[in-house]
Amino acid sequence: MRELPDLEYAVSVSGRVLPGRRIQQARVKNPIVLRLGIPGTLQDVCIGQAFGRCRRHGHFVVLGIGEGHELVVSPMLAGRFRLCGRDERNERSLCLAFGLDRGGELRYLDDKQMGKAYLAPVSDKSVVPGFDAVGIEPLSLGFTLDRLREMVRVRRDQLRAFLLDRTATFSLGMVVTRGALSAA
Repeated sequence: MRELPDLEYAVSVSGRVLPGRRIQQARVKNPIVLRLGIPGTLQDVCIGQAFGRCRRHGHFVVLGIGEGHELVVSPMLAGRFRLCGRDERNERSLCLAFGLDRGGELRYLDDKQMGKAYLAPVSDKSVVPGFDAVGIEPLSLGFTLDRLREMVRVRRDQLRAFLLDRTATFSLGMVVTRGALSAA
């Protein structure tokens, strides 16, 4: 799973650059990474639509596409996004690419092919495994010392298992490894 700072950076840059940009081309170079939760193809749904809100939900990067769809990406260990020119050479790790209006291209790269990208309706994320099971966000206002004590009190497993359990907290282990727990 990508580290929290990596995900926050990807969402921050995407949120500044993508909203309002129309998709003129959609390419799938590595189909093993893409899962469609809707009828049709990636091209059918995306071409002509504009990117919308970009956000993070646990370890997922969520990119709005048009009014009714979202691209939900779980980058795992090696997945990453790249904004580049359309005429730049394709990387070996290229999985998906979206040609944007006014030039440029958004690419999803994953040299380990561990990550997955799900095209799903905004109203139904049942096709995205683990999306609804994400626990409390450790960087949110709702995550307090009392809340942490309450969650730990009912657990009887090892500390490492608790820290990495995404259903309890969204990967508290990622926050702890970065030394941010004291700030949360």
